[in-house]
Amino acid sequence: MRYTSIYILILTIMFVSCGRTDNKKIDSEKQEVSPSSDSLSVELSSEHQNILGIWTNCATNHNGVIMTANVCKTIEFKTDNSGSVMYPSQEIRTFSWAFTDDILTVNLTDDKMESYRTLSESPFQIQLTEDSLGFDLELKSKNENKIYYLGRQK
Repeated sequence: MRYTSIYILILTIMFVSCGRTDNKKIDSEKQEVSPSSDSLSVELSSEHQNILGIWTNCATNHNGVIMTANVCKTIEFKTDNSGSVMYPSQEIRTFSWAFTDDILTVNLTDDKMESYRTLSESPFQIQLTEDSLGFDLELKSKNENKIYYLGRQK
């Protein structure tokens, strides 16, 4: 019972600290950030500039149940449309990706990646939000009931 109470307390703190009311959504077709009173506008130079870089994945929603990790995965989207997932065990798995018509398609190039299931639910709708500290990226599977929550600092 003691461990359950601690776990619920930690989850509650995470959800409260992750909730933001001043987020801005980025319109990927216009490739700019919608205006907000407390932060600067960022102009994006290409159709997939908004997802490039290294992201941290600490939470995943599967069938309405949010699973949080105490050690996060790192997901990188590179400019050459390749990418990688680094697991807490320091194993690295690779993939290729394409972003068209607001849909992110991930193709697993590493045979072992299927067994890890990370990003295997492609294609994804993306939702990118920005606040004064960083970016949040949601990858919502179009085929399965799964959402990956990714984040990175500015």
